[in-house]
Amino acid sequence: MLSALGAGARYIGSMHRGSDGAVGTPSSTEGYWVADAKVGYRINRNVDLQLNVYNLFDTHYVASINKSGYRYHPGEPRTFLLTANVHF
Repeated sequence: MLSALGAGARYIGSMHRGSDGAVGTPSSTEGYWVADAKVGYRINRNVDLQLNVYNLFDTHYVASINKSGYRYHPGEPRTFLLTANVHF
């Protein structure tokens, strides 16, 4: 039996690094949206499964840039997380 269904969205605005930045690192990034979703299924009264999908559309984005621009972190690709909950 379907026990949960959901979706969400995250928005991050543009980011800018400092003016003393490194070569090859973007000086700024555009804002971006990332969508997530989940579905839950109750197998029986003791076991539930839940599947979460993060970054549903596999959006490519820069998650953060440090002030000097020497380091930046690419965003996480599409990720699946399957959880089993056992109730005693």
